[in-house]
Amino acid sequence: REVEAIIRNGLNGKYLMNPEVSVNIMEFRKFFVGGAVREPGGFPFSPGMTVQQAIAIAGGLTEIASDDVLVTHENDPANTSRPVGMQAQVRPGDHFEVKEAGEITVEGEVKKPGVYPYKRGMTVHKAIALAGGPTERASRSILLIHEDDPEHKPAEASAFTPVRPGDLIPVEESFF
Repeated sequence: REVEAIIRNGLNGKYLMNPEVSVNIMEFRKFFVGGAVREPGGFPFSPGMTVQQAIAIAGGLTEIASDDVLVTHENDPANTSRPVGMQAQVRPGDHFEVKEAGEITVEGEVKKPGVYPYKRGMTVHKAIALAGGPTERASRSILLIHEDDPEHKPAEASAFTPVRPGDLIPVEESFF
């Protein structure tokens, strides 16, 4: 409306008498999605779009994506990246960065102990398989330590227990 008023006032009297002016936005600035998405890049903005829809347009999350998304608004003079939720509104010119989830550690009686990239939907069984599988001396009971557990207390787990980024799976030796 402000642009219409400026144009109308500029035309009124000099060129036209009581001009009627209408301004329509034909195309918005693109928004950008990078990081752990399948097709990073710049995409056309549509009013009412959410972060979740923007990520879907970028091909969706990769296996190693976390739920952490940062946004930098184009008009932010400090150029500060801030966490943003999936239902937040996208603005033209926004830059989104989807963070990677992190890693899990498998140690003890496995063929290739080590640190492995976390993948969405990973279970204890899949994590142990990444580490080459159990050795012949491995115990059948499975322990899992969540990094976000303040006590770092091992808990019994099954092969189908989901793991989270930062988890430790200590595969113990069987004494039988």
